[in-house]
Amino acid sequence: MPSTFSEDHLVEQPALQLIEHELGWEVMNCFGEWDGGTSALGRD
Repeated sequence: MPSTFSEDHLVEQPALQLIEHELGWEVMNCFGEWDGGTSALGRD
């Protein structure tokens, strides 16, 4: 069972919720963006 005392749980997810719901920004998970050697999102 994963620990709930992780950076993802305590910092990243609350920050993403704030950005998305309070500021109205669109949030994307781009973890695997560079898996094919180039950006899947068209970024340099």
